[in-house]
Amino acid sequence: MYDIFISHSSKDKDKVVAKLVEKLMQKGLYVWYDNYNILKGDIIKDAIIQGINESVVFIAVITSNFFDSNWANLELGILQTLSPNNFIPLISNEAKDFASQKYPFLFSHNYIEICEPLHKVVDEVNDAVTKLKHECGLWHINKTNLKSLIREMRSYNDFKLDQLAIKLSSILNQMYTRLESSLHESKLIIEGILIDIAYRENIYLSTEQSLMDLFLNIDFFSANLKEHIKFLRKTCNGELSNINNSFILPQTDLYLMQFSMYSLIEWYMLTYFKKPTLSTKTILPVAPEEFSKENILQSYEIEKLVLPPELIASPSIVLTWNEHNPLTFIGAKDASTGKLVGFFNTLPISDALYDSILSGDFDDTTISINDIKQYDMPGFYKLYLCSFCINPAYNTTSAFKVIYNSFIDFLLHLASEREIFISDIIADGVTPKGASLCESIGMNKETITTHNSSVYSAKLIPPEYTTLKLNNRIGRRLITCYERIYNEYKELY
Repeated sequence: MYDIFISHSSKDKDKVVAKLVEKLMQKGLYVWYDNYNILKGDIIKDAIIQGINESVVFIAVITSNFFDSNWANLELGILQTLSPNNFIPLISNEAKDFASQKYPFLFSHNYIEICEPLHKVVDEVNDAVTKLKHECGLWHINKTNLKSLIREMRSYNDFKLDQLAIKLSSILNQMYTRLESSLHESKLIIEGILIDIAYRENIYLSTEQSLMDLFLNIDFFSANLKEHIKFLRKTCNGELSNINNSFILPQTDLYLMQFSMYSLIEWYMLTYFKKPTLSTKTILPVAPEEFSKENILQSYEIEKLVLPPELIASPSIVLTWNEHNPLTFIGAKDASTGKLVGFFNTLPISDALYDSILSGDFDDTTISINDIKQYDMPGFYKLYLCSFCINPAYNTTSAFKVIYNSFIDFLLHLASEREIFISDIIADGVTPKGASLCESIGMNKETITTHNSSVYSAKLIPPEYTTLKLNNRIGRRLITCYERIYNEYKELY
């Protein structure tokens, strides 16, 4: 469930609504907002009805644009048919006259005037919503947000919790449209949890009583958790909803049902499952001049874990590259084992190879050393980011950061000590993670390759044309260094 449903005109999103939602969420309120809660493919009207039903308070942002919005007017109509209580209009000064003519009922509610600074409006809304939640007995609204609980369950990377999250998502999608079915599915989820608990705790399952009755009659759960199970038993058995043979459930009981579901599942998750933690392994950098033949063989084994086999150069070819230019590898190793856990292979290349890669028609598993330059002369070089791989077992360690920072350090060293500058970089986003990395640092997607991946490129020189976003401390140092050097040597470029 949510604290607030926000109804508004899309024309007011940028100016008022997005800022309002952000500030309300900073107050700790759960806000139903179409940008976050209506997904591609959703039936918009059904999503709106569900959002209104799930929210304690309905807020309409009434400006002169509101009356031109079909969806905003529909939402106001739905509110009137469902529950006109707990309604807070936010009305701008210029909209008051027209609003009083078209929707006079708005002024029967104690409205809040939209004004600057917006934080005053936010404080008024927060105070009003908090008061209404307490009056309705809904102050534990954060303990009913099953969607946030589902996200938490998925973060455990556990198959059993993943299955439970899928089933719980299905229930949420039909709770307000197919109540009888969702109650039945909820009962199956609860029974599945209790069966697993009985198995883990070596509790005998009697066939003579229901699972919920069994756990209510033994001293296993706390008194508080037993009360949640009692309520779920009543709800799932239809004792609260089967009125005149039609399944309905008041908003308060839906709130309590979700509160009890949340409490039971959260207890189960925290008691029996361990959330993955970031590895505490110590990762050390491997500088280009330290990269050994054994490291290159280890890099080949890492590539086999993450890349398609047809896109991996043989160790003998890579050894030839490294003999020709021994400053092409940067790596990271596990301090406890001494083994390579990730690496970056970057090749300074000829203009001809750069153009070939840019066209998308190339095979980088057989690059000739004639197309690989050596860092023997000051000047400008084009760099191919040939391979960037991390052993999947080390994805949650600092390996990426170590390699990334070492690479930027290496480029800084080339610039300051040898007057060697990278004018252009190019990469083949073979894996989704590789493509994501290229996009995250601001490289431009250029073309699709013959092996169905995307080529990315970026300029570092001239600095004013660069699209790179190297936003950490060491990355900014590199950009600043290139700007200074370019201003000194731009007549050569």
